[in-house]
Amino acid sequence: MNICFDFDGVLRHLDLGIWRHSLSTGYAGDAILHARSQTPLLNPAMMALPEDNLYCVTGCLSLETSEEKSRFLKHFYGNRIELTCVLTPNDIEGRAFEEEVAHRKFELLKKLKIDVYFDDNPTIVRALRKLAEEEGIQTIKFVKYGGWIEPYEPEK
Repeated sequence: MNICFDFDGVLRHLDLGIWRHSLSTGYAGDAILHARSQTPLLNPAMMALPEDNLYCVTGCLSLETSEEKSRFLKHFYGNRIELTCVLTPNDIEGRAFEEEVAHRKFELLKKLKIDVYFDDNPTIVRALRKLAEEEGIQTIKFVKYGGWIEPYEPEK
């Protein structure tokens, strides 16, 4: 079985809402402090048999964030999880951003032949389910994991 996880909010404790709010309001120090206080959140090996393949498909703004995520995964989870980053757009925000990320993740999940994918973002999970339904794909299951219940909607 091919089991896949998002990174922030699933494998690593990091509240992207707090992080984005800190950056948007000029409190970059708070964002850095929050990002540096990361801890593992979920142990994916607890959901897998030895013959299962574990993946992490996550959004990355740059090569730097990709390398940082790779170091975190190797430190806490060893070599069991294969990291694949989706380049995230930096010119759109809100729901349009999340739907674009979902589309990019969906294409990659299909390519990797993923059976089940866990993400903490309810908008992304709904968008992935919709994309699968539109394409008639029933082989991938998309599961929302974590305490994030409603979509993040920035104040206007």
